[in-house]
Amino acid sequence: VRQGFSRIHRSHDRMESKALVFHERVRRGYRRWAKRNSRRMVMVDASQPPERVWNDVAAAVHRRLGLKVNGA
Repeated sequence: VRQGFSRIHRSHDRMESKALVFHERVRRGYRRWAKRNSRRMVMVDASQPPERVWNDVAAAVHRRLGLKVNGA
């Protein structure tokens, strides 16, 4: 949660202005939801550099759609 906030380069909106404990609770909820719905959701490690996050998201989407990834 803290790392995510460090990446924001604009003023905080209504949701981003909520307390850190709120965002940590939301994160836990999404992680539980993703674990229970692993066929529908994919967890991506967003602590990596943005380019790597983008590549991981693109690869996950391609896998879900049954497309080739990076010419593979």
